[in-house]
Amino acid sequence: MKHCIILLFNLFSLTYGYGQTAGDHYDSAVSLFKAGDFNGAIREYNWAIGLDSASAALYCNRGAAKAKLAQFQEAILDYNRAIRLDPSFHLAYFNRANALQEIGEVQMALADYDRVLALHAGHQGALLNRGMMKFGMADYTGAIQDLSAVLAKDPMNARAFNNRGTAHLMLKAYNEAIRDFTRALYITPEYLNAYVNRGLCYLELHRSEEALADFNRVIGLDPRNGEGYYYRGLALIGEVSDQAERAPEGKSYRAVKKNQYLLDAACSDLRKAASLDHVASKEAIRTYCE
Repeated sequence: MKHCIILLFNLFSLTYGYGQTAGDHYDSAVSLFKAGDFNGAIREYNWAIGLDSASAALYCNRGAAKAKLAQFQEAILDYNRAIRLDPSFHLAYFNRANALQEIGEVQMALADYDRVLALHAGHQGALLNRGMMKFGMADYTGAIQDLSAVLAKDPMNARAFNNRGTAHLMLKAYNEAIRDFTRALYITPEYLNAYVNRGLCYLELHRSEEALADFNRVIGLDPRNGEGYYYRGLALIGEVSDQAERAPEGKSYRAVKKNQYLLDAACSDLRKAASLDHVASKEAIRTYCE
């Protein structure tokens, strides 16, 4: 879920009903939003908008509350009103982009992120979200450019390092990817996805021992992680293959037994992954274990 931005400024002095001002309703709405009562926040914003229908901020904030309730179409209507009232309101474009992304309107969302960045150069949220949208569209180079811009301003952003690393991985730039995943793990030592992704890079580079270490860490952090067991199984199979390639012709009984032990361990991991509903593991079991 992309995050919405709620504005914490603009007080209003118009009154309505029991002598409450638009500002009073606004303050109540902000408090309710922070408390997670999004329906209550919407009701208060309705009162405030009844008093001040020319406030772009009120429409934008009401849209943020609706987005929290997954009412994305209704939220977009509020963001549209905010933008009509203030065409330079970059936060309304940002929130609308997030909502458009949620309903699958990718091109419209990208256009809004572009508008945000035209109005507010270097907006971190827009760069991060646009970068991940480009990744989803297989524009890995574009994703790397946006995520690099995020990291230029926020070098401790573990998510951005992991996501940029994933883009490098898709481009088969494995060493660059490993550097990014390692940086993400330095910042957030229990980042499961970064361990999985770095382990995949090690597998591609036939560095099976390092891959095993990363997948062991995944399983240690989350013993019910199907991906961890699946990829550890593949890493063990990779180790068997590597040893077979390195072994001299007529290899020793001990080497044969060791390979059988590794293969048994790999199949055990693949079966464990299958028991955790990891779909790809079932095909691997048919390939290596039957």
